[in-house]
Amino acid sequence: MTSCVLFVILSIASGSRLRAPADVKLQPDAEQGCLLNDAPKGTFNNPLALALDDQDTAKFLADAEKAENAPTAEEKKEWKAAMEEYVKTQSEMKKSQARLMKAMENMLQVPAVDTAKLNSMVDAKKKDVFVVFYAPWCPHCQTFVLHNGKGNPEEAPLEIFNKELKKAGVDKTLDIVRFDVSANREAGLPKGFEVQHIPTIYMASADGKKTKFSGTQADALSLVDFIEKNSANTKKININAAPKTVV
Repeated sequence: MTSCVLFVILSIASGSRLRAPADVKLQPDAEQGCLLNDAPKGTFNNPLALALDDQDTAKFLADAEKAENAPTAEEKKEWKAAMEEYVKTQSEMKKSQARLMKAMENMLQVPAVDTAKLNSMVDAKKKDVFVVFYAPWCPHCQTFVLHNGKGNPEEAPLEIFNKELKKAGVDKTLDIVRFDVSANREAGLPKGFEVQHIPTIYMASADGKKTKFSGTQADALSLVDFIEKNSANTKKININAAPKTVV
């Protein structure tokens, strides 16, 4: 099975954290990710992905009747009750998740951009742009962009990284943004960006160059090195001057 089987928003992921400068780590492991075609075809976080209509259910029961060990009336009654409970619970879970997702989204400080906005920022060539392509359904994206693995958006690795760079004054020459590939599916990807796996990180330099990050997003110092080497204006980033932050 793909590594991107849907996780609930609050699935416990292994330590998403930014450590002290000598050991600055961002989780999850960047060697893992989701293919864009791994996107769920059904509703968000529907573990059993059941989509039985009345005709399917009738056929299921008819086939069962023909079987040697056909279900009894009591068993079928229990199955129906369990199915009704499952559907009700899933409906309630979707509402809860939608509420939680909206609440977390409102707390994120890294700006979300759409296709038109990102194209505009890159074309303006005023600042370097560090962009993370992600999708809410991807567990690796969730625990890098949306939260820390325990549902706290303030401690999402990307949020911490953004705060540390701001403390170092990097925001004068660099914008850090996030791009939801699911929300922008119809508009498509911005010009010059190729995204097959998520999360995918790009450096769009103010001189027009676009470079894809091929290292590990679990290492903040590697991200800093990537920015310095591939930006036009953002150099000599000193995150060691930032206060020690342990999540």
